[in-house]
Amino acid sequence: MERIMKFSEDPEAGRRGEFEVPPKASWFLGSESFKAKLDDLVKGRTEKDTFRGEQRRDHGISEAERLLALCLQILEMKEEDLYASKNTRLEKQAVAWVLKTKTTVTGVWIAEKLQMGHRVNASKAISRFRNSEEVEVINLKSKMLQSTA
Repeated sequence: MERIMKFSEDPEAGRRGEFEVPPKASWFLGSESFKAKLDDLVKGRTEKDTFRGEQRRDHGISEAERLLALCLQILEMKEEDLYASKNTRLEKQAVAWVLKTKTTVTGVWIAEKLQMGHRVNASKAISRFRNSEEVEVINLKSKMLQSTA
């Protein structure tokens, strides 16, 4: 559409081939609220991942934000309480683990969002939680997985 609009504004440039660069691919055209509605509509409708680059990143972030809100509800915690807690707190580790397990966001994003310092801190917390065999952790994993399915 953009190429057609530019061509109609400047037909000479169009004849010279100045608009022959293909437009950047995008999976939606509209506002951010429209994009969110599309996300909701297609969620779970396809098993094939067709997202690429920036699209995958945007989708991962919106899904991570949704899961974060859900985790806070499950844990009955306020956002600021989770962020202020230590990285050794099981609830914080559980949220980081859910975000890493169920989304495409990076460790850097998780560390920044959950205020865990460097990405290595987030990675260690996730690994500690994932590998723990403590009954409390196993129960928390089960609760989080059931509630975020």
